[in-house]
Parts: sequence; C-alpha cells; structure tokens
Amino acid sequence: MAVRRQSPRNPLKILGPPSARPPSGPAPPPPSLIIIQDDFLDANGTLLPAHVIAPVNVPVTTWSNVLGSARIESDAAQGHTVGPDSYGVAVCNAGISDFKVNLTLNGPASIGWGIVFRLVNSANFFICVALYQFAVFQIYRVQAGAFNALATASFAFSGGVDYALELIADGPNLSATLNGGTPLSAVDAFQVTATQVGLYWQAPLDAGAMTGFTVRSLV
Repeated sequence: MAVRRQSPRNPLKILGPPSARPPSGPAPPPPSLIIIQDDFLDANGTLLPAHVIAPVNVPVTTWSNVLGSARIESDAAQGHTVGPDSYGVAVCNAGISDFKVNLTLNGPASIGWGIVFRLVNSANFFICVALYQFAVFQIYRVQAGAFNALATASFAFSGGVDYALELIADGPNLSATLNGGTPLSAVDAFQVTATQVGLYWQAPLDAGAMTGFTVRSLV
C-alpha cells in the first residue's frame, strides 16, 4: 500500500497572529507618584499641626506653623493669624526637593495666598502666589526676609471663584500655571535641596478656602 508522504513543516509558517511591533520613539515617562495629599477633613477650628494629613502621607510628615497659624474650616485650610510681617506660612516635609504641587484657592477679592516651597526657615523660602489685591500671579524668592520677584503675570482675580495653582520645582528650574494657563518660569538654585512645602497666606484672615493640596514626585 502506498504511503502518503507528508510535506515538511515550514519553519517560517506563522501559527498565530503576528506580534505587535514595538512602539517607535522613546518610552513614555513613568507616572508621577503622589506622596502627600491632604483633603483637610477635620473639625472646624482645628489648627493644622493638630490635623493628620490624609488620605496620602508617604513621608509620614506633619504640618508646622512657621509664621502665624492656619486652621481648618469647612474641610479647607485658611489663614488664621499672621507673623510680624503680616503673612503666614505653614509647611510639611515632602522628603524630596523636586516636586509638583497643586492647590486650589477660593476666597475674597482682596486676599493674597498660594504655595510656599523649598523653605529652610521663616526668612528663607520660595512662594508661588496669587495676589488678588494687586491682580498679579508671581513667583518670589525670599532670602534673609527680603522678597525678590522672579516671575510675574497680570491676572484679574474675582472673589468666590476656584483658581487652580500648579507649581513645579525641578532642580533650579521653577514653573507655575494658574488654571492651566498664565505660565510663569524662573531659574534659581537658591536652597535647591530644601524639602519643606506648604501654604502661604495674607489677610483677610479666617476667610476663603485652600483645598486640594497635593505633592507629587516628578518621576
């Protein structure tokens, strides 16, 4: 009986769907990591140092009032008192000096407030501020108590409106946006390794709301 001969298997035969081609171009950067997120959920009148940062607190840090004091009211932070130079500062230690900070502001039309970062002590730090009363959005270096404007943009603020601040400190490169626009940028290596970050405020006191405080790593 004749035996049917089988054809040898083609070693190049594709037995399944072709594998996807590797993506072209560089790989996307890894997502940034939230290391501090404070929703300011606490009893009205709680001073920030008595409040536990939550829901995210990777460095297990706490709030410190550096100048004046901040408190919680209606699940938001607000300035309660100020220091001798009529402004207040409260910080926590992020444990890193390169970061992205987000903060939402909603207050009266005469207020001035924002983000303090790379603080070493009460006389040396940076701020990214919305000064409603002067209609400007700015980044300052505060060195030995002297305020030095690094970047300024005009902006007409309105009372009772949410404004989203975003600040990025990446080595000496500083940048900020307001509601995703009005970009500011500066280069300043002062205290480039300082890790304390937080809130800055001026009068009126016991007014307005600072919410959505979030610190992310850049990688």
